[in-house]
Amino acid sequence: MQKLGFDENVMDHVCKIIANHHSAREIDTPEFRILWDADWLVNIPDEFPGAEKARLKKLIDKTFKTAAGKKKDGELFLNRAPTQETNNDRFPGNT
Repeated sequence: MQKLGFDENVMDHVCKIIANHHSAREIDTPEFRILWDADWLVNIPDEFPGAEKARLKKLIDKTFKTAAGKKKDGELFLNRAPTQETNNDRFPGNT
């Protein structure tokens, strides 16, 4: 970043974001919140495969830090997640 002419404060901020992007400690800036949400968006399919809507809704409300991240998560995962009723419909004899 030095070769590109970035200011020392910017470089420190970027390094702090990277260092904390899995822990959310010691930093709460708009840039950090965006990276935090983006990281969760790419990890949800692997970390919570087949999770039901209720579980995903709790995760979104608790974990995501931006309105845009919550909205995108809803579009990508929550709207497609099975509900408990949908899961029961897959088994013969359930009404």
